[in-house]
Amino acid sequence: MIEAPVAQVSSEDQYIGVPGQEGEEQAIRPKKMFEAVVEAMKAAPQDPPHDAWIATVAELYIIAHDTVTIAVALVPTEKQRFPRLRSEEKAIIFRFFEKACIVSDGSFVKWEQYAQTVTHDLYNTSWSFKDIIQSIISKVKLARAKALNQ
Repeated sequence: MIEAPVAQVSSEDQYIGVPGQEGEEQAIRPKKMFEAVVEAMKAAPQDPPHDAWIATVAELYIIAHDTVTIAVALVPTEKQRFPRLRSEEKAIIFRFFEKACIVSDGSFVKWEQYAQTVTHDLYNTSWSFKDIIQSIISKVKLARAKALNQ
């Protein structure tokens, strides 16, 4: 079992360089990325997923993944490609993001916790990325469900 304690750096403190109009790099905080994609998705709830939304959610996962300390030498070969995601993995993490952050009105902090949990489970279990996400989607749905006695 691989120990993967959360690093002291919050993904909110990380920056992503984006070319500015004059060729300069301006920093975008992950929280701003989160807020922008949530706002765009809520503004167009009937639209099919846009490629930019999917790419942003995948990037947010990569940022959260990078805040987790991982013993690289102990990572199985088939999991060494992470945090890079295949297209079907991007689609499933997008679906999870939609359930956890749009439907359930989840916050950036909650998203970060979910993404870090996925990363811990990815390296500490034999489960596939897809199975881990599907399990967490089920937990989010259960948490959202109203109690039968209410």
